[in-house]
Amino acid sequence: AKRLADENSIRFRENWYSLLIASMSELELKEEQVPLYEEILELYPKKKYFVNLAGLYSDLDRPGDYTSLLKTAYTKQLLNKKSEFQSLSQMLLAAGNPYWASEVMLTGMTSVPGLRVIDQECLMSKVLDEKGNLKTDKEGIAIEELVCTDILGPAFVKPKSAMALDQTANPLLEEDKQNLTILAGALRAAQERKAAIEVFSKLTKLTDNGEAYIAMGNLYYQEDQIDQAIEAINEGLKVGDLKNPGFAQLTLGQALFELQRFNEAREVFTEATKSKKDSVKKSARAWLKYTDNEQERVRNLNLRKESIS
Repeated sequence: AKRLADENSIRFRENWYSLLIASMSELELKEEQVPLYEEILELYPKKKYFVNLAGLYSDLDRPGDYTSLLKTAYTKQLLNKKSEFQSLSQMLLAAGNPYWASEVMLTGMTSVPGLRVIDQECLMSKVLDEKGNLKTDKEGIAIEELVCTDILGPAFVKPKSAMALDQTANPLLEEDKQNLTILAGALRAAQERKAAIEVFSKLTKLTDNGEAYIAMGNLYYQEDQIDQAIEAINEGLKVGDLKNPGFAQLTLGQALFELQRFNEAREVFTEATKSKKDSVKKSARAWLKYTDNEQERVRNLNLRKESIS
């Protein structure tokens, strides 16, 4: 039936696709189902077909196709589950698309499932008068006019908006530790430093360690906001329970060095030489030597200025 429909350019009905796919599923013909799902999605783009095809891509170990399909479902505004937003964001981040990864998370944190106008269906319709009788022209022929009806489809809409399916629903994603961590990582990878700092700031209130403060400090340092970097890293070291405190100390020492606070920088670099990581020890010793040389250079420069004045 499918072959005959294709040969005669007849549109294959949705229920026919469903029967054919169901038969193939019974026979566990996964590869053969894929082109049928790809066709049905072009003709009848419904959420259930995206989900089923995504499952096939996963079973067939086609991660690239799986990610692309979920992204298509996102652009068509079909996602409506927390896990779908999280999975897509993490896959996009792993695939080197941090900007899209952050956009997906932000959409989930600010939207609820709703409806939008996706098309219009227009038909000629006979016109009725105020009494419900057909209007006719001078020759007694019924008057017709073009009447268009909006076709609605799924959408991401603002909470409590008129098009929300549930007026009382909260955004699909909560601003909890897990979601904010995913968002912060995506924003940082996308070089959206100011936005990432805001998210890490929220994380400092939801975590028991100093990692979020350290991340903020590194971002401030990259933004050349040295005072803020020093404050954040100091707070992170104070809270503690860090995976790599030595790396945080190196950044703190460099920030202090930038402000020519050499004695404080030397203390921090000296502490970093006690790190368990050889790479940190090596860098700390190099920075100690560099700090001593730079402090001496600045001291001599100031002495020359004083002698001239």
